[in-house]
Amino acid sequence: MRWLFIEDSDSSELEVLLRKRSQDEEVLKLIRILEDFGDLKQDIIAIKSEDAIELLRLEELIAVDVEAGSLVLTSSKGRLVTKDRLYQFKERYLSENFVQVSKQTIINIHYLERMEASFSGNRLAYLSNGYKTSVSRRYLKALEKALGL
Repeated sequence: MRWLFIEDSDSSELEVLLRKRSQDEEVLKLIRILEDFGDLKQDIIAIKSEDAIELLRLEELIAVDVEAGSLVLTSSKGRLVTKDRLYQFKERYLSENFVQVSKQTIINIHYLERMEASFSGNRLAYLSNGYKTSVSRRYLKALEKALGL
């Protein structure tokens, strides 16, 4: 087997090209490996706060909020505060179970208990542990799609 890496400053997405005379079992096996690699997500993440590094299981994460320039992670075990950026955190760790519901909030839909109408077309989402947040009209369609509505 040979391989070649080509740096491409125009592309930010990983592209893999397989070349062989025929699509045999070796090629199919490599395709399965590549597909599995793309599906890999961390289930435990390390969160660096001012005085410690905490480990958190993603399945325990209820919501991620931006508050006063900090990122607040609300989990079933409590709250963690870090200096991460919301978009970076979302790209790095979150999967299809997490949906952005406003400019500053992402929720885990597994913890969503109900939604109610709020003012100006927004919704109020109620999650486990007494957590509630506003769902803006801009993000409502993505949330409904994630819920299968």
